[in-house]
Amino acid sequence: MQTSKSVHIAIDLGASSGRIICGIYMGNNLKLDEVHRFKNTPITSDGLICWDIKSIYNNIIFGINKATNIYGDNIFSIGIDSWAVDFVLLDKNDNYLFYPRHYRNERNTKAMEYVTKLLGRDYIYNQTGIQFMPINTLYQLYAEKSSPRSQIHKAKTLLFIPDLINFWLTGIKTAELTNASTSQLYDPTRKQWSSEILNKLEIPISLLPKISPPGTILGSLKRGVGTNLNLTKTKVALTATHDTASAVAAIQNSKEINSVFISSGTWSLVGIQSDKPIINNESLKFGFTNEIGFNGNIRFLKNVTGMWLIQECIEGWKSQGFNYSIENLVDSAQNANKLQSFLDPDHDTFQTHGHMPEKLFRYLNRTNQELPNTHAELIRIIFKSIAFKYKHTIDNLSHILGDPIEKIRVVGGGANNYLLNQMCANITGLEVSAGPIEATATGNILGQLIATATLPSLEVGHEMIEKSFQSKIYYPMEVDNSEYDYSQFIKILSKPICD
Repeated sequence: MQTSKSVHIAIDLGASSGRIICGIYMGNNLKLDEVHRFKNTPITSDGLICWDIKSIYNNIIFGINKATNIYGDNIFSIGIDSWAVDFVLLDKNDNYLFYPRHYRNERNTKAMEYVTKLLGRDYIYNQTGIQFMPINTLYQLYAEKSSPRSQIHKAKTLLFIPDLINFWLTGIKTAELTNASTSQLYDPTRKQWSSEILNKLEIPISLLPKISPPGTILGSLKRGVGTNLNLTKTKVALTATHDTASAVAAIQNSKEINSVFISSGTWSLVGIQSDKPIINNESLKFGFTNEIGFNGNIRFLKNVTGMWLIQECIEGWKSQGFNYSIENLVDSAQNANKLQSFLDPDHDTFQTHGHMPEKLFRYLNRTNQELPNTHAELIRIIFKSIAFKYKHTIDNLSHILGDPIEKIRVVGGGANNYLLNQMCANITGLEVSAGPIEATATGNILGQLIATATLPSLEVGHEMIEKSFQSKIYYPMEVDNSEYDYSQFIKILSKPICD
């Protein structure tokens, strides 16, 4: 096991920003150095919301150059993680046919309705074990195939976003396992692409590349890329390219207690680690998903809308002349008036871009609830509702497992949100351990350390992470019952609301 200093570059792409973070490994310690951050702003193309993949790649190269100027020959490896489900289609010359489509395009909802009606929800879930969401690759791909302007007949290869970046860096095409498993095109029981679903939808399975496991070396940088970056000896490692898989890889999997993880960011992923898929009527009923983890285990979880609501409120208020940061809003919500109002963070109304404050007010009005008078009061309602949705999800998870949940581990950016974490502890009645904040980048780098044989296992890496990064513990506190009424929250969830 190598103990000298080495540097490993984590390319961490999120739905709102991208970052280049260097992990400096020194034996029993890991330090992180963010060398470049950039906005990931969607563009419009062909009348659809798309990702500006050219800008993303240019920023990645710029960031790697900055890292090289700082750390030079100490850079051993590069690894990438990103959000899941979105993809590109390459033609026979490896040119992309269109900008990668954004998962929040409204056409995906109609595609999901058609595909589930055609194939049946039970059939799809038994094949894939994946939660039904319009964002899933399955429905995005069918929406593309069904479009009057579809170019899918020209497509030779489908690559997910991190796989495309890896291809541009190395010239090697593959589908990394953790990301592929989120697509609703993968069968976690048979551990292969679901050819039956693809055949029924008349989508050629030849579009999908070979699946490769994380924790391995993909290859060297292409000659031109490596020379230009002055990194001719640096390897590109296959990390867990799904950001949540990297975040979960950074935390210990205790089998002595039932501990839930919450990977908290734009989305909150609430779940456990399991040795095998959990695919049954109960997991289907409660909307749980089976995604592959770094070690080939299962991340059994449910997607809950998280900071997306806050991010969209900030954008909406910016047009009115208010320039809030998330930190400002957390502080103001902490001291805001306590209203007995709730909302369902996952309601369809809130899943598309634009006019979020108006959507939230309309929801509260149509459910006959007290309306907030200030921005801070609205933000407090959002955080409280997210925490209640955590409890709802954890209760359903406990029901599926047949065992109580005893602790919660929050990782990611939301680990820094003291108000949401305390609300989570208060509402669930469970101890909440928050951290590391940079779990995704840490898990990405841990994957690289294993791929380069610098560390032998996740378990050894977890010992290093516990020494390198602090966590904060939140204990349940007594709450104002007039504000925290779970039975009222459940009633709100069950109310039909038409937009």
